[in-house]
Amino acid sequence: MIWWAFSTFYLRYPYTKYFQVSHKLVLYLALNFILGLGLTHLYAIFFRNNRQRYLTFSVPFTGAILVALAFYCLDWSFGFMRYGKPNSGLELNYADYLQFYVESLRYIGIWFLFYQLNLYIRLNNKREIELAQSETALKSAQLENLKNQLNPHFLFNSLNSIKSLTLTDPQKARGALNGLSTLLRSSLEAGSMQLIKLEDELKIVKEYLALEKIRYENRLEYLFQVDVSLLPLKIPPMSLQLLVENSIKYGILKNKTGGQIVVKAYTEEENIFLSVENTGKLHTKSDIGLGLLNLERRLALNFQESASFTLFEKNGKVIAEIIIRKQ
Repeated sequence: MIWWAFSTFYLRYPYTKYFQVSHKLVLYLALNFILGLGLTHLYAIFFRNNRQRYLTFSVPFTGAILVALAFYCLDWSFGFMRYGKPNSGLELNYADYLQFYVESLRYIGIWFLFYQLNLYIRLNNKREIELAQSETALKSAQLENLKNQLNPHFLFNSLNSIKSLTLTDPQKARGALNGLSTLLRSSLEAGSMQLIKLEDELKIVKEYLALEKIRYENRLEYLFQVDVSLLPLKIPPMSLQLLVENSIKYGILKNKTGGQIVVKAYTEEENIFLSVENTGKLHTKSDIGLGLLNLERRLALNFQESASFTLFEKNGKVIAEIIIRKQ
């Protein structure tokens, strides 16, 4: 409406003698405004309803040609008297008629240009939003798939531990089963969430280590060194538990005399460190299997470039370390 008011009363306003009669001027201006607003509004409705099929240059180009033709016919019905040459009674030639049509097309083309640009910008923004929503849904599905892979892996190892106890110490096996039920309840509650508090993750780790302590007795010692200010920190569920599980499987289990596991959570400069240290020698990531690969992927999905995982050996200890950069 703003454009056609501006176009009608400024760009196409006739100043020739023919339109000095008030009723001719009012009729011409009214027809200009109604024609421009009506035809372009019909085009906008048509294009919005069919834009998936007609997102090409030819459609707005054809629309501009046809609407300009309607304005040309309007000028023709008034004898092209808005132009100086016809108003002076001079004879017109083909070049004049072409000039009149181009004049009409110029004003129409500006509307079509801005309308299409605005529409394409809006469509592009909508696609970006839909793409972001799709990526979010994909990440959620990937995280759910990774968690579903981890839980059976964890349960399998725990049941194996209890199975060995049933042969050597049935009473301890019963105690281990009670501990496992508590552990499974906690892990299942945590597994339904994308991120959990470090405090809740440590509870799972402590329950798991208590369960493994029944099996390994004096061969397993563990220690927690946790900055209490980090307890509200959100991390992927079962992440530290996975590192502890690997420490037992690839460190304590392979050492005849056992060893110690130290779980740490501390801040250094602009980084938060979550680490699990165990006595032993470093094995390659391929030896450890699917768990660490899934952990790296979950960290990437949740924190993008702000988190990383490293595994290294230092002073006779294997250290699995998660580093989260402060936002």
